[in-house]
Amino acid sequence: MTVENLIITRIVAHEVFRRNDDKTLVPPDYGIALTPLSAKAGEVLATRIIKAMGSNSKSMDMVIANVAAVSVGDALLSPAVTDADFVQISRQVADLLAAAQTSRQWPGGILVILQGTVGYPGRDMVAFIKAEVQEGFRKMMDANGGITVQFLDELFLTPEAKLYKIGMFVRPAAAGAALSDWLATVYDAAMTGKDRTTAAHYFYNGFLGCEFPENAAKFTKQFHDLSRDFISKLDLPEEEKSDLHNALVTYLKVDNSATIQVSEFADSFLPTPAVKDAFLHFMDSAGFTDQPVAKDISELKAFLKFRKVEFSHNIKLTAPAENFGDFITMETIEGDAGPDGELPLWTRIIVKAEVTHQS
Repeated sequence: MTVENLIITRIVAHEVFRRNDDKTLVPPDYGIALTPLSAKAGEVLATRIIKAMGSNSKSMDMVIANVAAVSVGDALLSPAVTDADFVQISRQVADLLAAAQTSRQWPGGILVILQGTVGYPGRDMVAFIKAEVQEGFRKMMDANGGITVQFLDELFLTPEAKLYKIGMFVRPAAAGAALSDWLATVYDAAMTGKDRTTAAHYFYNGFLGCEFPENAAKFTKQFHDLSRDFISKLDLPEEEKSDLHNALVTYLKVDNSATIQVSEFADSFLPTPAVKDAFLHFMDSAGFTDQPVAKDISELKAFLKFRKVEFSHNIKLTAPAENFGDFITMETIEGDAGPDGELPLWTRIIVKAEVTHQS
């Protein structure tokens, strides 16, 4: 899910704590009213969330396996909920997080609960942010115009902060959709592009009720098929399209990243801004997310083993896919004029290997 045009309408904060030495739960410290934000503060917070949720390697769309958290989110979004109701209902979210933190290794922090809209057109969303507090300093001016420094020991969500996690639930456009069909996106600063399992299980699963998609193989094949179709239809010389097909194989088979992402492939391999924009639009129109998705090439092994190029007159060229570009170059050239005087397009192929067998 692409997180953009985030508008925050209500916000409340609670504090959750590390478990006691005997691992018993410490009750949350509940906020008693909505947290007032100036227009500037709301804009900064929305920008910070958009930047985090748009991270190529640290956020991911997930599926909802347990609806406990999203059901509270649904209740928070009810049009009948007053500000006082919102604060009271949001305490259930703090209780869920406190219960999910079953180990003392997981620290406490500030739980920020947001209501608002996201996307174009805006769709109802709730977001739950767990932010660990930090220490820092604030510049101040004294009565004589001199600069003094004030120590602050409970800062959170600063630009440099890495110790926070976000779960966002977005209500589907279709009326009456099941809670398990809501869109769920999770950001975790501990997550990496090569290993999504570094995300805190207690947060995305125990608290939010989310799981990594089991249909990663389906998404990966869909990405491959759509990308291959896009490349094949590009108005580019065949040799350039061949390079892009090789790049697609490299991205899926050779690159050791644990995820694939539309914008990442576009930025890494597509030749011009116009082609990149066209690819993003093509994939979006096909309904493919721009969030990172887990890579699983199990349904693509046959496709990624060999590259096949077909020419007119039933001529075919087959070679190992992952080093196709290392041993084969193709160039479109003008052939000899035909009886009508027109110059046909031919293909010059260089195979960087000797002939070992003919039949």
